Amino acid sequence: MELISTEVISDWGGNVIPDKPPEDGDIVRYTYRRNDGKIGIREKIYHVIVPIPEPVRVYIHVDLSKTKVANNGIDTVQVTFTLRAGVDPTSAVKTGINRTWETLFRDQDNVVYDTIIVQFTNGIATFDYKPSGKSVAISMKKADVDTVISNAVVTLVTEPHIQILSDYTGA
Repeated sequence: MELISTEVISDWGGNVIPDKPPEDGDIVRYTYRRNDGKIGIREKIYHVIVPIPEPVRVYIHVDLSKTKVANNGIDTVQVTFTLRAGVDPTSAVKTGINRTWETLFRDQDNVVYDTIIVQFTNGIATFDYKPSGKSVAISMKKADVDTVISNAVVTLVTEPHIQILSDYTGA
């Protein structure tokens, strides 16, 4: 088969729309020469296959001011979450992200120890964390953070760990 011509036709009368390239949903008339030499005509609805864009990748970097904290109701750990373009801690900050995010701290038995609401402004969230429960080692787990949000794949780069100690006096 040899394609002779491709024409876009109107959907209401079969008239050719001159010099119009086909677009998604147009009716297209294909004129072709068959192997036996006869001319054939076929009309089809033209469909454009649109590739699905790759999701945006966002990496959460977590910095702690310290990894041990006293469980005395006063001592705090300053926590900074930074949303970056890569796993490299010097990669560009995703400054266009302003949103509230819920994250979990889990104990060594994988039980939720605390739920934290984090407010990102221009890709950065900083807050003071004060433990409110038993003395235990806690951490954020990748599985609790890794998610897909609005065509963005979000990944926790490293799992931060904090030891909450009842008899800790600081160092």
